[in-house]
Amino acid sequence: MPQVSRNSTDNVTFRLPVLLVSLSVLGILSGLTTAGCGSNGNEVPEETVREGTPITIPRLSPEQKVEGLKIALGSPVVVDLVRGRNPTVVASGVWTTKDQQLLGMTLEIKLGEPADFSMRDWPTLGAQDEQTANDVLESSDGSEGLRSEESRMAAEGVTRLNILVDLMGKRVVEVLPQGPSLRLRYPDR
Repeated sequence: MPQVSRNSTDNVTFRLPVLLVSLSVLGILSGLTTAGCGSNGNEVPEETVREGTPITIPRLSPEQKVEGLKIALGSPVVVDLVRGRNPTVVASGVWTTKDQQLLGMTLEIKLGEPADFSMRDWPTLGAQDEQTANDVLESSDGSEGLRSEESRMAAEGVTRLNILVDLMGKRVVEVLPQGPSLRLRYPDR
């Protein structure tokens, strides 16, 4: 009987010389380091069971992982957030619909020390797009990608950034600040 998957992060290490050369050639981040990008060393099972039917969970190819990192670290929003903060990619994974169709890549970036960010626009998926992302792709070839909106807020005590990369649309669709002492402020409405 196949195991039930948590569909969490891939157990991948981004210590590939090709990746580091690619990122340095792009001039995206000079201080980016990578750590073992996996959850707790457990492999993600290739199949999960939903209502008695096995479903194959897609995996990202090494090329897709490099592409996802290039997209994320080439995003002006991400570059601005991590610049000068000694960032480390600590986790990555596959982002899928409920039916295990590939949407993109998840990244967790740890900042060297807690950071405060003044009022700014953060890319986020709206409720409609979360439904779209979880149920169906917007178009069969992915040409439209996923819509993203901006959430204006200030964030204090940020130690990590959780990022969603739309591989079909080739862009970052969400960046969420995280931290044990995280404080968010929204503009007066």
